[in-house]
Amino acid sequence: MDIDVDNAQDIETFLLDTLDTLCQESTSEIAKLQILSNLQEKVQWASLNVTSAEHVTGSLKNMFIYPGINDGQFYKSQLLVTLTVVLILSSSKLKNLQENCETLHSSVQFLTDVISKVNDPSSVLTRKTACECLWEIEISYPGLLQDRLGYFFKRCEQERSVIFQSYMILFVTTLKNAIVHISTFQKDVPENQNYLNELLSSEADLSMKMNCLSELGVIEEQFPVITNFIGGHHYDVSLPTKFQNKEIKRAVSFIADNYNLLTSVPLFHVLLQLMHCIKLASLSPSVFKSQFVKSLFNTMDLPLFQLVLLLKSTFRNQLFEETDSIILLQRLCHLSNQRFLGISQRLLCFHWLISFPQDVKAEHERKSDFLAEHLDFTERAKFHPTVFDPLEIIPGKLNVLSCCCTPGDGPDIASATLMNCLVCLHKPINHGLKRPYAALLFQVLFSYYSRHRDSVALVQEIYRFLLSIATEHSDLVPYILDFAISVSVLTPESYLPCEILRNFTDYIVALPLRKQIKNIRNFLKAFGYAMRLKDIPPKGTIGYLQQLAMCDEIRRSSDNWSVGNAILHVCRNILQYHDTSKIIAEFGECLLTINKTNQDIDICDRAMFYYTLLTTISTEKCARLLTGTITKLGKTKTAHLSERPGTKTLYGFTLLCCFNLNLSQVTQAIFLVTMKVPSFIALVYLLN
Repeated sequence: MDIDVDNAQDIETFLLDTLDTLCQESTSEIAKLQILSNLQEKVQWASLNVTSAEHVTGSLKNMFIYPGINDGQFYKSQLLVTLTVVLILSSSKLKNLQENCETLHSSVQFLTDVISKVNDPSSVLTRKTACECLWEIEISYPGLLQDRLGYFFKRCEQERSVIFQSYMILFVTTLKNAIVHISTFQKDVPENQNYLNELLSSEADLSMKMNCLSELGVIEEQFPVITNFIGGHHYDVSLPTKFQNKEIKRAVSFIADNYNLLTSVPLFHVLLQLMHCIKLASLSPSVFKSQFVKSLFNTMDLPLFQLVLLLKSTFRNQLFEETDSIILLQRLCHLSNQRFLGISQRLLCFHWLISFPQDVKAEHERKSDFLAEHLDFTERAKFHPTVFDPLEIIPGKLNVLSCCCTPGDGPDIASATLMNCLVCLHKPINHGLKRPYAALLFQVLFSYYSRHRDSVALVQEIYRFLLSIATEHSDLVPYILDFAISVSVLTPESYLPCEILRNFTDYIVALPLRKQIKNIRNFLKAFGYAMRLKDIPPKGTIGYLQQLAMCDEIRRSSDNWSVGNAILHVCRNILQYHDTSKIIAEFGECLLTINKTNQDIDICDRAMFYYTLLTTISTEKCARLLTGTITKLGKTKTAHLSERPGTKTLYGFTLLCCFNLNLSQVTQAIFLVTMKVPSFIALVYLLN
């Protein structure tokens, strides 16, 4: 059935027909499951009114209580899932009015009644589903179920079936949210009241007492959404010191005594929430039992291994000794080189290694040479790339290896090792396999530089390596430019970009023109960026551009406009970033040569415009004009000089309109252009 999701009337009709079909005995269970799936996925519950949501939730409850003859446990479980979806997605309506809160609370009570039949083998699936539904509700509204905390605790103690894990996850999540909630609003807690112990030891509706539900009636005001902690050090709240923690110690001990009943995924959830509970309640982490935690060192399950790292990050020396940290590091090295793990999993292990140790609050507190101190030669050798490594793994290995090495200021083994390991990426490039080896190679080089930029020896090695690539593989010039730009952003004071471009441009100028034609556009990109650096003199570049302008092969090529545009881009950068007063003769001759020899009218027009700027206005004013700002009568206006192809008149009018001229100036401009005066001359005339 096709419905208009934007039409509320159509949706309500669809709901009535759907509920009627679900109630018919003739409808098969498969068809009912498909209908429930449509209810969950296709209906925009947030757009419905409160009455429709209440009607649907009430009907779903009745179907669960009074099932059909052929309705099985799986179908009843899906009824609970659909009920939870309706509650969560329509909660924006159910939570806004006091009288509508009852729908949410009655549904929560209904799900609580489902899980009350502990150790009932006939309802294992539905009770497991109900636990997961309550868990989803608690995640959506942290603290909503805290008044049932003691009830959940008792059910955990009583349950002996396989779904004990679901009860445990629900309980420990509710416990953590209750602690966060009480810690956040501890100023409102009376001196003689210990709410957490009362929540754990009784089933009293303490949350309503704490938050004055009868007066507020708004779920968001009752239980403000508090961000769930994921791990780490950012604990902004804690339980008041006046609280007696007898009951919470009993609950924590119960959880710790039942670790062995949990499989890996529930164990991860339970231990993660328990870690937060212990930290927030200022309890001793010894409850984790060091023998149990150390047994997780040998796990191949990455979530559990991550949990060990989180425990170390959270409790530091309270739970781990220095020898434990070294063992954990060695185990992580071994795990990261296991080939049965997927590529993404191994990359995650590399990231953990690079960040190890995690038990510091800030990056500057971490010892940069921690891996170098605690990994011997045998362990480091595991991160040397081999021919059997997938391509995606090689950068990760080299990043870890760079953390294990500490290059100095003079030639040393560390620098030689790091550069020699690049052969696995460099050799395919020499054989013509440029992609994706080139991108990975420059990524690794930049990681080397960013991590060891204070090492004079390694920076010199990187400089020589890049220069050799630029001279041997001219088609990789864009990668070199990206590297130079990234280095200048990371370390503006670095000499590396300037030296690379200076030597590379000198190399290009020395080449015969016939050897440059194939990569001329890449070469001009290098010159364009080099002319943005004031430390590189432009005189040699100007002579090179004039040679290109007079080259017959370039003028006759079909790529004439793009090459001419690239040449003008270099000229523009010279005008913008350099003092042209000392090179006005050479530069003017170059621009005139471009104007006379190029066959494209747009290139000629712009070359003459740059020539007029060069010979008419000052260097400072020219720089301001080309950077997009010009001061006129005390006001700053913005101009953007287009470098796209177009006609001479259109380009000139674009320039004239950029400067917001007054009516008299616009009239003069139109007259000058109408009389076929070049538009660039008209612009300079008006600006002066």
